[in-house]
Amino acid sequence: MCPLFVGEMAEPRAVASMPGVRQLPVADAVATMRELAGRGLRQFLLFGVTAEGHKDEAGTYAASPEAPVNRAVAEARATGVEAVIY
Repeated sequence: MCPLFVGEMAEPRAVASMPGVRQLPVADAVATMRELAGRGLRQFLLFGVTAEGHKDEAGTYAASPEAPVNRAVAEARATGVEAVIY
């Protein structure tokens, strides 16, 4: 299983507290899943990185089709990535 941090940014961003880990734009996350699935990895755990302007106490943006994780799952499915995505 491969954890990926997915957000609404133009370029990947390093996670300071986790050396070697980056937050990825949706397109980069999908490309990473496609590449790794092609090498045999079949499970991905996506963590959404929500922009401050979309945050609320109930986390309602997570259910939006525009949320980064939902966009990444939809794009991965649309482009034929064969994997289990959590």
